Amino acid sequence: GSYLQGPLDIITSGFKNSKKTYNIERFMGLILCEKQWRNLRMPVTCFITAESLGDRSTWKKIKVSGAREGVLFKYEAQMEEAYKNRDLWRKHGRWIGLRPPRRFQVEEIH
Repeated sequence: GSYLQGPLDIITSGFKNSKKTYNIERFMGLILCEKQWRNLRMPVTCFITAESLGDRSTWKKIKVSGAREGVLFKYEAQMEEAYKNRDLWRKHGRWIGLRPPRRFQVEEIH
């Protein structure tokens, strides 16, 4: 859908301040702002924001998890929470629509 097409739309149509270097967090923030989409932060992003130890990071140093077969991460608590969520999904992998929709407060663990 349009969410998956968002990054390509921004790149091909051009965007403000295109000479600036964007990391993944800033780039996704730009897309969400341009498209006027709401964003709920998810802990899964804690370890997919880098491809190598040398990648730039906006906050914490990127590390390698020995216990998780070399997975790259910034926040260990968030990485572990993401793995817990993955395990739950593997046990009960189905979506259930909430009627009426519920609002959730999402806490970030740093």
